[in-house]
Amino acid sequence: MYNVLVADDEAVMRIAISNMLERVSSDFELVAAVSNGAEALAYVKSNPVDIIITDLVMPVMDGLDLIQELKSSGWGGVILVLSNYADFELARSALTRGAHDYLLKLDIDADILTTHLIAAAELIGEKSTSLHTQEKEDSYYPCLLSIYSSSDRQKQTELQESAKRALTVVKQNFAETGAIINVPDEQEIFILIPGHPHRDTFRWILDKLSQTVRQTKIYLNLEARALLSKHSTAREQATGMYKVLKYAGSILFSPASPEVACLEDVSFANLPKGFEDHRREIREAMLFVHFNYQHTITLDDVAKTVNLNKDYLCRLFKKETDIPLFRYLSNLRMQQAAVLINENPGRLYIKDIAAEVGIDDQFYFTRVFKKYHGVSPSEFNIASRATGKEQKK
Repeated sequence: MYNVLVADDEAVMRIAISNMLERVSSDFELVAAVSNGAEALAYVKSNPVDIIITDLVMPVMDGLDLIQELKSSGWGGVILVLSNYADFELARSALTRGAHDYLLKLDIDADILTTHLIAAAELIGEKSTSLHTQEKEDSYYPCLLSIYSSSDRQKQTELQESAKRALTVVKQNFAETGAIINVPDEQEIFILIPGHPHRDTFRWILDKLSQTVRQTKIYLNLEARALLSKHSTAREQATGMYKVLKYAGSILFSPASPEVACLEDVSFANLPKGFEDHRREIREAMLFVHFNYQHTITLDDVAKTVNLNKDYLCRLFKKETDIPLFRYLSNLRMQQAAVLINENPGRLYIKDIAAEVGIDDQFYFTRVFKKYHGVSPSEFNIASRATGKEQKK
């Protein structure tokens, strides 16, 4: 049985799809019909949903923002978007953000809906079996599950041996994977999940971790956050990731942080040489920037994270790194923008690239990009496409 959620601000469309679902296979059940993306997101956070059918133009939160939020949170289901002929550019943007396919509102009927739902179910099936269809020889995804107090009034004694209590949930969700599970601390569970590098495997693991965090809260009344290393490595190397994940988690995890976070390559690959030589507060400031550059960052955010006065932090950062803190942030964003263009030549709008690196104003982004790279994003894009074509020849 696949749980289906429909999000559309037009009541007539919600009713029409609900009626169609009643006539398709009994394998698909409508679990919710909501009027905007915010309602859909709230439902998904508390309930299992496999397939989301969403309109793109809605009040409060539109379909594009819904897709972005779902993908950022690690939700592993399938998204189908509803589109009009005039909204083709929106539909294309939705596909680039992670939607699986789109349906034209004027053409949709029970047969077309059935075809798309079956395709979505097949994709979900591929995700859920990907760990078992691949070899598992000494190749792992390291993950750290941390349990912490969400309230100052929560007694520390309530958290003692909380990891052992959560162990049952972890073992239940990863029982068939052959995961290696350790409890290095009363509030930590370190998991080595077998699997070779594969996009569907990674997404399946993210979905399972999200499920684990939610169940830990529902069943045990414990707040938890999971940090996953994206790359599969040999067991010895994977085990060595524990300290890295623990250090990063101490900066990332809070009641407001996502339930599941990914330790992206770029977070450490772009750190400057001599990173380990800096004092602890500067290392923490750098890591905070690398993990959060996609979002709006204020000086207050960084200063609070490293527990330093704002003015003192700015002076200290400049003294130790020879670069002002916010120029460091800007440079990282421009480096990542170039990576996005190189990975998606000709397939992303400038405003989308700007948003991906935490800048809302695309004109400001263009000025800063040109100053850093010497060419505009469009010129850089053209050069990237030309390079890609040359490599294919």
